[in-house]
Amino acid sequence: MSSAQAVVGSILTDEFRVRPEDVTPEATLADLDIDSLTAVELIEALGQELGIRISEHEVSQRNTVTDLVAIVEAKLARRAGESGSVTAGPASTA
Repeated sequence: MSSAQAVVGSILTDEFRVRPEDVTPEATLADLDIDSLTAVELIEALGQELGIRISEHEVSQRNTVTDLVAIVEAKLARRAGESGSVTAGPASTA
């Protein structure tokens, strides 16, 4: 499991009270009862946790967990490339 998968899963289960067994790669945000307003909260939580910016138009209720992880991984890779670092992790754990 990638760090992006772990963070997405953790935020969905801890902050949005999605059952861990429901967080499957093919589950859509709609399947997880994440509506458009909740999706905004989700991308804000991911951005805050990981120090990335995800726009609202990048995420829809049709996105699967796999799609969301791919978006996060792309943002982390872009951030790592811009900073010249080899690894990218949470912006802050405190």
